[in-house]
Amino acid sequence: MTDLAVVTVVTRSRLSWARVLATSIRTTNPGADMHVCLVDWPIEGLDLAAEPFRLIRADALGIPDWPRFAFQYSALELCCALKPHALRHLWKTTDASCLLYLDADMLACDSFEPLLASSEGHSVVLTPHFLSPEANSAVKEAETRRCGVFNGGLVAVRRTGEAEAFLNWWADRLARHCMVDIRTGMFVDQSWLDLAPGYFSDVLMLRNAGFNVGYWNLSERPLARNAAGDLLAGNTRLACFHFSGFDPSCPERLSAHAGNVPAAASEPLLRLQLEYAARLKQCGWQKADPQRYGYACLRDGTPIDPAWREAIRQGRLCEIADPFDTVSHAHLKDRLEWEGLEAWPLRLDWRYSELERVCESEEIWRTNYWRLASTFPVNLLLWLKRRLHRVADPSPDLRRRPRPRLQPRRRLLESETQTTSETARCRARLAPYCAGFGVDLGFGGDPILDSAIRIDRPTPYTHVGSWPVQLGGNAAHLHWFRDEVLDYVFSSHLLEDFPETEPVLREWLRVLKPGGRLILYCPDERRYRKHCQETGQSYNANHRQPDFSLDFVKAILARLGQTKILHENGAVDAYSWELVCEKQAAPESRSARPC
Repeated sequence: MTDLAVVTVVTRSRLSWARVLATSIRTTNPGADMHVCLVDWPIEGLDLAAEPFRLIRADALGIPDWPRFAFQYSALELCCALKPHALRHLWKTTDASCLLYLDADMLACDSFEPLLASSEGHSVVLTPHFLSPEANSAVKEAETRRCGVFNGGLVAVRRTGEAEAFLNWWADRLARHCMVDIRTGMFVDQSWLDLAPGYFSDVLMLRNAGFNVGYWNLSERPLARNAAGDLLAGNTRLACFHFSGFDPSCPERLSAHAGNVPAAASEPLLRLQLEYAARLKQCGWQKADPQRYGYACLRDGTPIDPAWREAIRQGRLCEIADPFDTVSHAHLKDRLEWEGLEAWPLRLDWRYSELERVCESEEIWRTNYWRLASTFPVNLLLWLKRRLHRVADPSPDLRRRPRPRLQPRRRLLESETQTTSETARCRARLAPYCAGFGVDLGFGGDPILDSAIRIDRPTPYTHVGSWPVQLGGNAAHLHWFRDEVLDYVFSSHLLEDFPETEPVLREWLRVLKPGGRLILYCPDERRYRKHCQETGQSYNANHRQPDFSLDFVKAILARLGQTKILHENGAVDAYSWELVCEKQAAPESRSARPC
């Protein structure tokens, strides 16, 4: 067979998997042209003449703005985003009439002639996860819908105009939207394949049970051997098996995604697993270092935070052509950190994971059960309660809504008193206004009350005291909270750090109930600079507003028109001022609602 070109995409840590795939293709499909696209820096000492494949460098695929393209995705996401580009590369560099993408964790077990024969007269070939419905499988089917109807581990195209249009469309979608964000309906490249049969007329849904067999469809395609010793999937010869989630160090376990498959239930399957693990070890699997991924760090060796990747994916810092380059951009890490905090809330999976982490805290969970239930969706909280094995049911004392009261403050440890927090300077005056369920924004390790929800950067740049962060993120976007759910919002020496003050104040007022209190303790910028000059105190370069003052903030609040001033003091000390406002109900909220 000489009419087939195959390609896979791997990082250096998965090169041994690609070797096993290439060797199995060469054995079962002689004449097939095998290519491997390497998503990594060049590998020293790699003897391409001894490899069972031709190597393609990912940065040589001709993708526009390659550094930003590579930066925006994790290793998994980037490999998946390159699938259509790898197939287009085969289109340009080979003359095979059938171009096939396979995941590197596949093993070819028999000839691919059935696929070639079935694809005649079609432009695109896709493999569904399942070929037939099963009884009582609604949950499994729902999970499949979240990840995609088709499995992206096998995609084939013929040389037709429709196939070319499909590859161009697929590549365009994956240019910015190839993430793992299940709660927004996004699972790398697979989610987009669901639309292909509707957009393109010559799409074949391959119904041959021997192709793309994996842990998810073994119930409909159990492995067995015929009298001749050939492997069968159901009643069909097994052409390729997909070892998704397979760990060669634990070969008896089929997949990390599906738990253990009883060996007694499928002796041929267990033998195949052991054989595959042996092949991987023979091809150097144990020598691979999964930490050595070229696009995991900036040029200076700093590991890339996922939020930084998300910021680039959203098109932030568009003036920086190479986000890896710390030499040409002196303040690159600071800018990535800031933009990452802005970008992070748009990833729903990350937000829900943060909520899980917060609700694992006994303190916030047990003392604020009903308040949290009124803030977040109740059904989500109940789900978290069951999943995290916390309280089986709210105890009687939790069923009674606790009366708001001030929590007694602990003393700072002696080691902490060396640097007094700004909050400590105003606590005696402002803590009485912090009644009920509220937040301390940018608390820096020393919250206004023990009961306040503590919000700060994951690693606060100001940290006095030992109280940990409960919600890590940007205080300009309180995405954790619905409208009008908090009794107070307190912030000390933070508001001056934002480039735009009005949107931040609007967001803080959004989460306050009518009658809730906005409590601010901030510096007067001009007095603060004068104080630093006179005393030699280091100036805080995070301040963004040169005219920041009590009058500056009061003017913004007057424009927003939602507050009434309860308390103000423009000269608390050498440079600080304080302001307490009460949120007023909007006129429309006081009017009668239509039936």
